Amino acid sequence: MEKRPFGQNKKLNELIPGQKAIITAIKDKPSVTRRRILDMGITVRRSYESLCTWIYIMHSKRGSEKYFRFGDDMKTVVLVGNPNCGKTTLFNLLTHKNQRVGNWPGVTIERKSGTIQNTNIELVDLPGIYSLNSYSIEEQITQSYLLHEKPDVIVNVMDATTLERSLYLTTQLLDLNLPLCIVCNKMDELKKQKMEIQFDLLQKKLNVPIFPISANQKMGITNLIQWLNCHCFKSIKTQIFPKNIEQKITCMEQELPTTISFKRWMAIKILENDRTFLTPFHLKNTSTSMMNELENHYHMDAEQILITLRYQYIENIIKMTFKTKPKKTITDRLDAIFLHQWLGIPLFLMIMALIYFLSMGFIGSSISRVFVRFLQVCTFQIQNGMIKNNIEPWIIDLICDGILTGVGTVLKFIPQLLILFFCISFLESSGYMSRIAFLLDKIFTQFGLSGKSLVPFIIGTGCSVPGIMSCRIIKEDAERKMTILLTPFIPCSAKLPIISLFCSFFFSKNAWAVSFSFYVLAIFIILCSALLLKKIFFSKKGVTLFVQELPSYQWPNAKMILKDVGTRVFHFIKKTGSLIVACSIVVWVLLSFTWKLDYINQTFYTIEDSILASIGKIFSWFFYPIIGELNWAVTISSMQGFIAKEQVVSSMAIIQGVTSFSNAQAIFSPTGIFKNFTALSAYAFVTFNLFSIPCFSAISAMKQELGSKKRFFLALLYQMIVAWVLASSIYCIGTICKTLFF
Repeated sequence: MEKRPFGQNKKLNELIPGQKAIITAIKDKPSVTRRRILDMGITVRRSYESLCTWIYIMHSKRGSEKYFRFGDDMKTVVLVGNPNCGKTTLFNLLTHKNQRVGNWPGVTIERKSGTIQNTNIELVDLPGIYSLNSYSIEEQITQSYLLHEKPDVIVNVMDATTLERSLYLTTQLLDLNLPLCIVCNKMDELKKQKMEIQFDLLQKKLNVPIFPISANQKMGITNLIQWLNCHCFKSIKTQIFPKNIEQKITCMEQELPTTISFKRWMAIKILENDRTFLTPFHLKNTSTSMMNELENHYHMDAEQILITLRYQYIENIIKMTFKTKPKKTITDRLDAIFLHQWLGIPLFLMIMALIYFLSMGFIGSSISRVFVRFLQVCTFQIQNGMIKNNIEPWIIDLICDGILTGVGTVLKFIPQLLILFFCISFLESSGYMSRIAFLLDKIFTQFGLSGKSLVPFIIGTGCSVPGIMSCRIIKEDAERKMTILLTPFIPCSAKLPIISLFCSFFFSKNAWAVSFSFYVLAIFIILCSALLLKKIFFSKKGVTLFVQELPSYQWPNAKMILKDVGTRVFHFIKKTGSLIVACSIVVWVLLSFTWKLDYINQTFYTIEDSILASIGKIFSWFFYPIIGELNWAVTISSMQGFIAKEQVVSSMAIIQGVTSFSNAQAIFSPTGIFKNFTALSAYAFVTFNLFSIPCFSAISAMKQELGSKKRFFLALLYQMIVAWVLASSIYCIGTICKTLFF
């Protein structure tokens, strides 16, 4: 069959055995399609699980036809490097995708894939690692991919400013004898530090092509793409150990079966006494004799010998290729302040207080008022348009009093969310958050956590779901489960409308300070809960050894920050436009009809006779210790928060019967159903909704990550008990103090 140019579509039955194809759309189940592909003799470059995921994603985005894009010269390129070396930034630049980018480790948890535009190259972004061992989940993902997927070429992304640390991983990649090239990123920062690398000499010593680039400045990218697109990749063979070690490696390679790939790498692992590779090949006697010879010669254990020799090799290269030594940088000066033993944590709290001041204070409130006025005009035009077109009154009520009121009450907080997301993203990209993880590690360790737990907590400020998913970076099982349980306690974006609504009305003069107090309260609950869980359930469990890279401070890339903020806000709006709309319709229907299906606005009934009111009265006793009254409307609004936290505010607006985008004064009207709220009961009510059971999405993520139904239900029960006891205690103690002293 005559070859077609890459990118032309073909149906499944048009493919012939041996051809390579990229699935762009699929109709059948992934398992069925994969079986059909294999039966035809077509090479599948992915594992079963990843192929299924890939097909599902493509199916959801592309359509329902069985089409394949094919090309005989397809290439798979994989990005491997240390955390924070710029892999994801380079990935986004080459594929024009919008993966999460941050100047701190733990950003890429799983592998991501995309296609370099106008090429036949599939680019895979693997998690950041420091070595090819299997101590962490990131290392296991990377190691498994390289050993089983066998990419066409490895692009080793290195931070030019930390070349010595980056080269350790490079030496391990060389052991695989796979096609390899090196990308030295952050060349702009290297020049700022007045450092210079002799790349010609470095390339000669490593026997690997090297491309100096700057992903942020888009420098040197063209040369890399041209090499990937045109070059015929060849295996790299570079010997980094002394002759006596290389002889041992060669002897061990000969002992391995001929069918085994990556013999050199596996031989080194066996000499390091790695049981993962030692046991299956039954080479314990052979390896033991070789290791004894090495240990007697170097007077240290075999693994330490190989590690030491790697660093000696790296040290010699660094001495030959570096022309200048770094001087004291801005990063060093700033770390002297932000990592100070006594000033570090107070400065962190001051920064977080400033963020809440900007988002919840005068600036955020002012922008929000302007935004609300704009939305009010739009809503007014919609309502007038429906009246002029003689739309049925009940439809107008549904759209205006139900959907627009429910959705609008939530959307009006977008300006405040924008400021909050911008500030958090700025701190992440600048490199400051990794310092906070380092500082808090000493404190967290006392409570059964580590600095790694801060990563899910920070991510959880945007949404609890990715925060819970990011707990995978924690190796220790007990610590990971504790972090999964505690992450929903962090005030996320969905909880911000609740905080803003109540604080703007009951604490108008100090709204930002009261808002920040909830953040401090969340930290307090997390630490106390961690200590309690450690004492009762995990007393005999250890804590993950925390090794944290401290990247250089850098001025964040404005484009990346805007992309990150845009992604978070889009997720918030998408959720509001789907789940909140559905919930608002349900609330309006239940509020507008009696059990006899009589329309309240057309009868002598009141909302007290509605279906919603009767349901709320059944459970109103549960909230009596929190707000000091039996109020079905408060009960229903809070119960809605179990579906989505934003729905608390939405439900209150619909029940009160206010217009779209109304302010807090309208919701808490002296003649309204929420008129009995006081500053004390408001604070207690917000406390309960912030720390009770999270939304459905977060619950689903918790169930998946905990892996046990018993553990999952106990976690939900614990969160509910903590929220109820804390909120009730605040109201009770506050009432007593008010009675005694005021």
